[in-house]
Amino acid sequence: MRVLLAFVFLVAADVQGLAETLKEPKPSPSREPRAAILIPRPPQELGSFPGMTRNNEICGIRRNAVPDIFTRIVGGSQAERNEFPWQVSLQFVSNWYTHHICGGTVIDQRWVLTAAHCTHNFESHQLLVVAGEHHLKRRHGEEQTRKVETIVEHPQYNVETQEYDIAMIKLSQPLVMDGVTVSPICLPPYLNKFTGNGVVTGWGNTKEDGESSDVLMKVVVPIISDQECRNSYRAIGYTGPIIDNMLCAGYSTGGKDACQGDSGGPFISLGRDSRYYLAGVVSWGIGCARPHVPGVYTEVSHFVPWVSDVISNRIAHQPRPVSLRLAAFDETQETTATAAEGKEEHNSNDTDDDYATITTSILQQ
Repeated sequence: MRVLLAFVFLVAADVQGLAETLKEPKPSPSREPRAAILIPRPPQELGSFPGMTRNNEICGIRRNAVPDIFTRIVGGSQAERNEFPWQVSLQFVSNWYTHHICGGTVIDQRWVLTAAHCTHNFESHQLLVVAGEHHLKRRHGEEQTRKVETIVEHPQYNVETQEYDIAMIKLSQPLVMDGVTVSPICLPPYLNKFTGNGVVTGWGNTKEDGESSDVLMKVVVPIISDQECRNSYRAIGYTGPIIDNMLCAGYSTGGKDACQGDSGGPFISLGRDSRYYLAGVVSWGIGCARPHVPGVYTEVSHFVPWVSDVISNRIAHQPRPVSLRLAAFDETQETTATAAEGKEEHNSNDTDDDYATITTSILQQ
C-alpha cells in the first residue's frame, strides 16, 4: 500500500509540474511593439537543401483526402488516417508517462519544424517525436517514435511577444519515408505570400478551455492581411507586435480556429502544383475561435534560409532546455508567390552565396 501511495504522489506531482510548464503565455494588452529586422535572402531552390532532395518527389502529397466538409479543432472535423503524413506529435517524457504537448511538421528524414515556445522549457531528453500518429491512445502499427537529438530555436525568439516563434528538432534516427504514413511537407519559396484559405491540424482543445482531442483534427480558415490582423487586435486592446513574419488566419465571426495543444503544428496551403506547402506554424492567439480575433502563425516563408542553414550545419546546433494553440485549408486555394516589398537591412556576416535557390516555379505561377 505504501508503495502504491508513493507512486500516486509521484505521478500527481509530475502532472502538476507539467501543467505549470504548459501554461500558455497570454499576450498582454499592455505590451509594447518591439522592432524586428528580417535579413533578406536571395530566391532559393527548394530541392537543393541538404537532405531534402531525396524526399522532394513525395513532399506535400496528401493521402486519403476526402471532400472537406468540416463540422467541428475548434470548429473542425476528424482527419482521415494518413491524410496529413507530415504531422507529428511532440510529447513530454516523464518517468511515468508520455504526454502530447505540441504539434510539429516533418520537413526531412531527420528534421521536424515546430514552434519555439513548444521547446523552450525542455531539454532534448525530455521530448519524443511521434510520426504517423493518428489516435493518441491507440496504436495502429504505423507510428514511428524518435528521440530528440538536438533542439535549435531561432536566435531572435522572444518568449514575451512570441516573435520569431520557430524551432527545429533533429531526430536521433531518420524517419522511414514511405509516402503514405510518413512523408515531408513542401517548404514554400522564400518570402512567398499565401492568400486564400489554409488547413490547420492538431490534437488540441476542441473549444476554449475545453478538452483536447485524442484523434487528429483538421479545420479550414481564411488567411487575412497583416493590417486587418493588427486592426482586429488593436480593437480588443492588444498593443503588442504583429510583425511581417507572422501570418494571421480566421473568420470574423469566429467559430473555427486552433487552440491549446495545437501549437507548433502545420498551417498548410495547396499550391498550383497540387502539393501542400507549409505556410505557417501555429503560434499564438487570445482565446480560441473568438469573433474578430484571428489565430497568429509564424510565417514559414520568411525563415526558409534559416532552415537551410540549420540543416546544412551553418548554424551551430545547441540543445535548449509550452503553451499551446492552432488554425487551417481549402483545396481550391491558390498562392501568390511575390517577394515582400520594401528595403531591409543586410547583416554583414551573411553571405548570399551560401544559399541554394527557391523559385516560385514550384507553385507553377
